[in-house]
Amino acid sequence: VIPAAMGLGPFPNLACALLAYAVFSSTLVITCLFPVVGFMVLEFGTTDDPANAGYYTGFLASAFMIGRTATAFLWGLAADRWGKRRVLILGLLGQAFGCFWLGLATNYTLAVVCRVVTGVLAPVIPVAKALIPLLTTKDQEHRGMSVVIGMWGFGLIVGPAFGGLLAYPCRFAPEVFSGIWCERPFLLPFFLVGVLNLTGVVAVLAMKPAHSQGETVVREVARKPEADTEPGRGVSVEKVLIGKPSSAGPDAVADPSVSEENMLIGKEDGGIPGRVISGDAIVQPETKR
Repeated sequence: VIPAAMGLGPFPNLACALLAYAVFSSTLVITCLFPVVGFMVLEFGTTDDPANAGYYTGFLASAFMIGRTATAFLWGLAADRWGKRRVLILGLLGQAFGCFWLGLATNYTLAVVCRVVTGVLAPVIPVAKALIPLLTTKDQEHRGMSVVIGMWGFGLIVGPAFGGLLAYPCRFAPEVFSGIWCERPFLLPFFLVGVLNLTGVVAVLAMKPAHSQGETVVREVARKPEADTEPGRGVSVEKVLIGKPSSAGPDAVADPSVSEENMLIGKEDGGIPGRVISGDAIVQPETKR
């Protein structure tokens, strides 16, 4: 997604809603396990003593975060290199695979390995946060972040209910479920969460770029000139030419080093005041006296 923050426009309701849905489906992967993890330990026959189930339960519940912590930094690098939307899609596909695998697990060791691998393939939430400034303008970032993070909180509520209500389907709806649904009593909730993650892929694919490929993006920023170098001038408005998107990814711009911090104004371009060339960015002020 090309940064909408580079220009002025209405709040991107559809794009933020689609991103929030992807975050919601990703959150269910984490929380759906919690209400049934103790029953899974006993169902797998890991221990005959329910008093010892807590030890195995805690390790299985934390296995997801072990995998996620180990690869979070690498996913950040991958998102910068190949594009955040591509990483989101890969993460949602990986989480869907992990949910299907966990629902079909037949022993405790396999379940732990499955959760670790699912955590390794789970970059969705941090990458979605990083994508917000690229979908919104500067003064809209707080609103976009609240929508996405709010959906994370909603997933924390829905996920445990999802897992607890849908486990053991042959007990509450024997006329509907039979066969593998009875042999794998935890398959139904994890299967549905996996399907939701696949629909999250569709949501991310439906996020339209704010600008077409190769289109120039302009951003207006305000600057207060230095009193000693520009006496008598008031606040000026500068149009910053960011440049064309590069081929690094659908959410990348030509020069990622150009940011608000290095958009400096001064005599750095052949002694011409107020004009700076930094990579693909050219800053030219429009002064008001």
